[in-house]
Amino acid sequence: MALPSLAEPSYYTWVDAQGVIHNTAIDVKPTPEDAANENDPSKDSGSENPGETGLKPEGVIAEENFKTEEEFQQELKSSNDKPFYTYTDVDGTIRNSPKPEFELEFVATEIVYDAVFAPPFRLPANITQGVCCGEYKKNFVKKLQRHSLIGQKVNNASQLYKTQGGFQPAAFFEIENFEKEIVFIKGFQLSQQATFEVIALNKLYQPIYLASDLKGLFIEQTWKDLAYNKIMLEVSDVDIKYLIIFAVDEELNRDRGYTLSLSQGKASD
Repeated sequence: MALPSLAEPSYYTWVDAQGVIHNTAIDVKPTPEDAANENDPSKDSGSENPGETGLKPEGVIAEENFKTEEEFQQELKSSNDKPFYTYTDVDGTIRNSPKPEFELEFVATEIVYDAVFAPPFRLPANITQGVCCGEYKKNFVKKLQRHSLIGQKVNNASQLYKTQGGFQPAAFFEIENFEKEIVFIKGFQLSQQATFEVIALNKLYQPIYLASDLKGLFIEQTWKDLAYNKIMLEVSDVDIKYLIIFAVDEELNRDRGYTLSLSQGKASD
């Protein structure tokens, strides 16, 4: 802290944890010796002829070099200089570095499902109590359990499911009573334009949910995996016992067919 002249205010300059410089006024009372030196120009320290050199005596700082806190903050706002932060490195040296310029982007973490099978979205009672789908009960031979993976090949040799537009080869799965789970459906050997139809049945083989024209995501082929189409279902109805699934794809080779894979897990799977 520099020693000011007696007629000038004194300031303590310091840097806070955010790298901002502050000037704080302090009260310094002059000693009798300081007062004597102030009144006797011959006792100025520094150069023998300070008036000739234009230099300030050592330890005395010109008043115009000091800024109040308000002046400094105003100058900081109007300045183009980048802010900095102060830190101590591993050797104990104090360093100042410009603060990096970046913006925080918040990404929504809410999961978006291709279909939600929950009680408010059940099919009307007249459809549930129709004639479908007891004739398919013998086809539900594969069961999806928690944290498991099952698959089924679908082609012209598969069991046909009757729709309003005709018969479609389909896959038939039994599932555990999921209170609130995520079910992933992947279709391999389908084109990017393929869509899925999913029918959910109760234990009496009655339809209680229908999701049509589900496009989902198309994942390109990589070195470790084949290309596939993927949809994600929220299953939040313990009355769901069976799923009937088939793909609609104009480019599909029906003799070769496609493979459906079902799994249950987290949204990141």
